[in-house]
Amino acid sequence: MYPFHWQEIILYVLPALQLWLVSQYGRPFLTDGKRIKLAVIDVMHPLLWVCFHFVTLYIFYFSLIPVLVMLFSLWSLFYLWQSFKKYDAINWRIYLRNLSNLAGLITFIGFYFFVCWRIIQVIVA
Repeated sequence: MYPFHWQEIILYVLPALQLWLVSQYGRPFLTDGKRIKLAVIDVMHPLLWVCFHFVTLYIFYFSLIPVLVMLFSLWSLFYLWQSFKKYDAINWRIYLRNLSNLAGLITFIGFYFFVCWRIIQVIVA
């Protein structure tokens, strides 16, 4: 276990703060009115994945990002296989939006699960 540093608190609060700030003040900037329509999670992905990397690194001494990417890849292939099996046409826009939403949701939940784990780990140690 890496020793606790007070800077970690910023790491724990940053994704929730970004979610709140983008939801409250950033929505008008997520679209150009014509073609580009971004969701809040699209803006959060980079920071969320970096925070997830550091929290899992502090807990396990290695990052769980490759495991997470592998799980999303397997889910993606399974979904595509089901669609091809049914001979359904794939709407790539909906498919990629669902994949992005799923990745964001699982990463966000996993991040705060590992934050709780890290807090318990620091308290017990």
